[in-house]
Amino acid sequence: MPKETKTFILFLACPTDIVEEKNIVRALCAEWNRLQGEAKNVRIEVQDWETHAYPIYGLHPQEAINQQVLNHADIVVGMFWTKFGFPTKTAGSATEEEILLSIKKQLPLMLYFSDKPIKPSLLNDEQNKKVTDFKNQHKAQNLYWTFSSESEFKKMFRRHISDVMNLILSESLVKELPADEAKHPPEEEIDNTGVEYGDPKDIQSLIEKNFKVYWSRVFNIIDEGENILPNGMKLSKANKNKEELKALKQKIAEWEQRIKDYCEKLQVSFDRIKEYDQDELKNQIFAEELWTVHGALKNPERELDRYRHSFEKAEAYLIRDTIENILNAVNTYKNNIPEKVSSGKEKSPDDFKYSILVHPPTLLRGVIGKGIRSEILHKYAPDLFTLMTRKSIWGLFYLTNESREFVVDDTYNGQFRTIHNYDYLYDHFTFYNHIIFKLLKTHLAKYKIVANDKLKYGYANLFLIEIEQLHKKDIDKLKKPHKVNV
Repeated sequence: MPKETKTFILFLACPTDIVEEKNIVRALCAEWNRLQGEAKNVRIEVQDWETHAYPIYGLHPQEAINQQVLNHADIVVGMFWTKFGFPTKTAGSATEEEILLSIKKQLPLMLYFSDKPIKPSLLNDEQNKKVTDFKNQHKAQNLYWTFSSESEFKKMFRRHISDVMNLILSESLVKELPADEAKHPPEEEIDNTGVEYGDPKDIQSLIEKNFKVYWSRVFNIIDEGENILPNGMKLSKANKNKEELKALKQKIAEWEQRIKDYCEKLQVSFDRIKEYDQDELKNQIFAEELWTVHGALKNPERELDRYRHSFEKAEAYLIRDTIENILNAVNTYKNNIPEKVSSGKEKSPDDFKYSILVHPPTLLRGVIGKGIRSEILHKYAPDLFTLMTRKSIWGLFYLTNESREFVVDDTYNGQFRTIHNYDYLYDHFTFYNHIIFKLLKTHLAKYKIVANDKLKYGYANLFLIEIEQLHKKDIDKLKKPHKVNV
């Protein structure tokens, strides 16, 4: 059965000197329909008075346009260059009336002023002054953008229409949900690998049981008595001497500085995201300053060939839009932290309420997966979001006595191997990192070291990476391809 496509009307409000920009709007809306709309069963239909209005006896022409087109619009794009137009019954021009009506109706309004050069002989001083006056009226509200060439407008509008549609679709989703679902949005994500997940309480118990062993191995300290490692080896009792304490303090201080440094570096770059050319953002900032992306692009392993191909083909503006959605999700979450999270009483993965990561989309197929998204989230709020990478997932695999939900069986060209679960549930992963931090905090307190709650998931991530390094040979053996026996 064919799926129903939802249409959103975009109305063009502009005087007669705006020609090429209208064609650009139509072309970019068609592009959005093809690249994003088809997958969402949504399309944008561009309308204006020239192609979609008709005269009706007894109505002023502008009243007819308002009734037939503007009153049905979902988005309004207003554009001015040198002409303002001529007065209607209620406004200084038809375009002004359409813009003022869209503001009154609280429609998404995208208002642009062209600074393209023009021959002086074609300039009408009176009309141009009206445009300037109208622009100044809206300057305080910062309701408009300016451009000096058609190519600049194209780049600008491609970005803006994607942003506006993401906002509209996000709001439409909430409106269409049943009342109880609107109050409690759907869960953040699912795991598409087919892995069977255990009871989080059982995984928590394994973490708590094995933590002391790995605390000893990571920090070279044994807190109490004799400990037995999962492989059966014993660690003899050691005294808490000054050298151990000094080494522990130094390592924690290094961890804290490392967390602060990588968070600050990314925040400085992404706080200026609107200043970058979208190709610069893709190929320099996104590709170089995110560990997960840089590692995937530079790692020669064949399993990453697909990622490199997807990255190369990905539209730069889609990467930028997805990053902005992630940053908006961070701010939204910071302003609405779930009660159990703010009080530190998380008892299950559901308590984190990560539904904000669904709409608008914070994943981009083939390019921004859960791991890359988690790096951006974490580096903006290391106290609220954990860093989920292949290393940290392998760390949890061993910390939980090799629980199978952290790995998946993979086949490639007849070869069999075991790899990390790249699609692991983020709320589950965060819950286990929460448990790890609590244990780290308790153990550090024994040495009168106060863990910084603002760096919560940074500690947990680095602890898991240390565990992964302890088992590097084991992991390489599991990942090594071998023929499947049929």
